[in-house]
Amino acid sequence: MSLLNKINAVRIWAKEGGIRSAINAHTHKRFAEVSLSGNLSPELFQFGQVGRYGMTGMASIVAFDPVQSLLAVGTFQGVIHLFGQGITTTLMLKDPVAIKFLSFKTGDSLLVVIDSKNTLTIFDLTTGRPLGSHFLRGVVTCIESCQGTDWLFLGFNDGKVDAFDLSHGRTTEYNIPNLMAEWREVQRKEQEGDHPSSDRPKYRKVDMVVALQFHPKDLNQLLIGYQTGAILFNIKQNLAVRVFEFSSSQERRSHLTVLSFKPDGTHIAAGYDDGLLVFWDIRYEEKPLAARPVYEAEPDRTSTSSRRTSTFSQEPIYRLAWCSPASLDESFLIVAGGSGPPGLHGLHLLNFGKEANYRTPKRQTVLPVPEDISDFIVLPWSSPWYLGTHDPLGVIVLTAGGALRAVNVQPGAPEYQLPSSLDFLNPRTVQAFFFPQIRDHVFQVLAAQPAEDGPSQHPHLPLTGGSALENHVHRVRSLDLLATAHVDGSVRLWDASFVALRGMPWLTVQTRVDVPREGRAEACSVDVCTMTGEMAVGLKSGCVLVYRVRGCETMPRGGNMGVEATEANLRTTGVVVEELDAILKEMKEEVRAVEEMKDAAGSGNPTTTTTTTIMTTDLVVSPEGTMDSINHSPPPISVVTTHPTQPGSGLSTPLRTPVTEEPRRLESNSASPTMERAPAGPLGGPIHGGMVVPRPTVTSLVEKYAAEEGRVLVPRMLVQVLRGAVRVLAIAEVGM
Repeated sequence: MSLLNKINAVRIWAKEGGIRSAINAHTHKRFAEVSLSGNLSPELFQFGQVGRYGMTGMASIVAFDPVQSLLAVGTFQGVIHLFGQGITTTLMLKDPVAIKFLSFKTGDSLLVVIDSKNTLTIFDLTTGRPLGSHFLRGVVTCIESCQGTDWLFLGFNDGKVDAFDLSHGRTTEYNIPNLMAEWREVQRKEQEGDHPSSDRPKYRKVDMVVALQFHPKDLNQLLIGYQTGAILFNIKQNLAVRVFEFSSSQERRSHLTVLSFKPDGTHIAAGYDDGLLVFWDIRYEEKPLAARPVYEAEPDRTSTSSRRTSTFSQEPIYRLAWCSPASLDESFLIVAGGSGPPGLHGLHLLNFGKEANYRTPKRQTVLPVPEDISDFIVLPWSSPWYLGTHDPLGVIVLTAGGALRAVNVQPGAPEYQLPSSLDFLNPRTVQAFFFPQIRDHVFQVLAAQPAEDGPSQHPHLPLTGGSALENHVHRVRSLDLLATAHVDGSVRLWDASFVALRGMPWLTVQTRVDVPREGRAEACSVDVCTMTGEMAVGLKSGCVLVYRVRGCETMPRGGNMGVEATEANLRTTGVVVEELDAILKEMKEEVRAVEEMKDAAGSGNPTTTTTTTIMTTDLVVSPEGTMDSINHSPPPISVVTTHPTQPGSGLSTPLRTPVTEEPRRLESNSASPTMERAPAGPLGGPIHGGMVVPRPTVTSLVEKYAAEEGRVLVPRMLVQVLRGAVRVLAIAEVGM
C-alpha cells in the first residue's frame, strides 16, 4: 500500500506541474493579447526633480555661518547655492548679475547679498524668498558685520563708511566720513602753517576704503583701511585714535590692500600691493614692529629702516587672516598672495610663538593649491567670536578659475571633501553620464573603499545646518552610478543611489597619465558596463580606454548576462532532482522487498513465477538550465563548475547531484568568448601587450564607434580607431 501511495504522489506532482504550466502559458498568452496600458492616463503620473547637481556658473564669493553650520556660494550669474547637512538649495537674484559680497547674520535666518550693480538684497532662509532690495548710494568696496548686532558696515569708493540696519532693512543715519582725507588736510595745514600754498592742486585725490575689521575684543573700535594707510576709529567716542602709514621706498608709496587683527587685538598686520607685510602695535603709530615680504628665500635680519630703501616686486597680497589655535600661546597668519617665484601657488602659513618675532617667524610653510588664489574664508568650528579665527578647522579657497577647495590648516593633512556640487568645479566638469540599475555584486565591488585609503583619508566638510523639506527624497531605491569627465582629463565616479551624491575618489582615473602620448585630450564619452563594472572612456583624440577595477576577477565576465538567473534555476533543479532521487530509491527498495516476498512465497509452487518491471525516467539537465524528460536511460550527469576567471566560467557553487560516470562540464551560454591578454600591471598604469580581438568583429566595432562617438564596450581591452582600422593599445586596472 505504501508503494502505491508514493506512485500516486509522483503522479499528482507531475499532474499539478503540468496544470500549472498550462495555466501560466494561458495567462501569458492572455496578457500578451491585452494592452496593459489601456487604462493609464497622464493624471496618474507626476514627474518631479529628485536631485540637482553642479552649479550655475563659476563661483565668485563664499560665506560661512559657524553657528548654523551653513555654507553659501555666490556665482557670476546671480545665483546663490546654500549647502547644509546633505541638502542644498538655490536662491536667485532678480537680475542675473555677478555677486560681489555675501554675509550671514550669524545665528539668524538672514543672508545679505550685494551684487555688481551695488544692490543689497536680504534673503530669509526660512522661506527662501527675498525680504527686499535696496539700491546703495555708490560703489561698495568692502563690508564688515558687527557680531551680536543688526548692523552691517559698508565701505565705499569715496572713502566713506555707512551703517545698514538689517532688522529694519534700511541705511541708518550713522556714517563715518573720509577720515584719510581729513587727516591729509590736517597734515597740509601743519606743513603750511599760516601761509597756505598757492600751488595746491585744485582736486584732491580721494582714497577709497579697501578694508574694514572690528577689534576682536572691543566692538567700539573699527579698523578702516585706505589705499595709503589705516585708521583706528572709536565708534563710541566718534574719534580717530591712531593713523598707520608706511612706505617701502622713497620713490614709490605702497598701496594697502588688506588688514587683519591679531586674535588678542594687540597687533595688526597690513598687506600691500607689492607683496609686503607690515606689523603694527595698535598703541604706537610712529613706527611699525616689522616689515617683510611674504616670500623670502633667505630671511634678512636687518632692521626695518634698511628695508625701506629696498624695492619689493612680489605678487600683491589679496587676503589676510590672523588665527590662533585652541591655546592662545601661539598664532599663525594665513596669507593669500605675495608669492615671489613664478608658478608658486598656495597659501602662506607663518607661525609665530608667544614672544613673536615678526621678521623671522617660528615656521613658514606653504599650503599647496594648484591654481592662483582669488580669495579665501576661515572656517571656525562653532564660535563666531575673535573674528571667527580662533581654533579654525580649515579654510575654503576660491581660485581664479572659480573652483573651491577646502584646505586643512595643518600642514600635510588631507583636504576636506566638499559637497558634490562644489566638487564639480574642481576641476570644471565638461560631461556627465548616468548609469542606472547596476548589478548588486558589481556595485559592491565598486563601492568598496580600499583599506589603504582609510575612512579619514578625505574627511567630509562638517556642514550640519539646515533641515530637509517633507517631500525631500534622500535615497532612490536603485543602485545607480554617475560618471563625470573634467577638463584635466580625469573621470570620476559617484554613488547616485543617494540624492546627495557620494564620491568614489578611489575610482578616479587620469587619462592623461595613463596615455601620455594623447597630450591634453579631454574625455568626450564615458560608458560603464552594468554587468561587469568595466568603464570605457573615449577621448577627443580618437583613443578609447577601457578600465577594470581590481577585485572584479571573480565577477561574471563577457557574455554571462543571465548568470544569476541560471544559477538560481540550477539550484532549484538540483533540489528537485535530489528529492525525486530519494523517492525513486525508496520505491526500488520496496519493489525489491515485494519481489523477495513473492520469491519466498513461490518457492512452494515452482511452476508459478511473477515478474514485475518498473519503467523509470531519468532527468537530464540541459545546457539552458531546463529539465527535459527522456524515455531512454542515459547515464546520470553532474554539474561541475570552474572558477569564473578560468575559461568556461560558470557557477561559483557546485550542485550536489549523484555521479556515476565521468563528470562533464556544464557550460553557460556566453555571447563573447574569452580573450588572451598580457598580465595585469600596477595600479593606474596601462599595460602594453598583444591580445586577440573578440567578437563582435572589427567591422562592427568600427560601426559602433562611428555611431556612438567612441562609446565602445569591449571587455578588458583598449582599442583605437584610425581611418577605419582598429588596433589594440593597452589595458589599465584601477582601484583596489
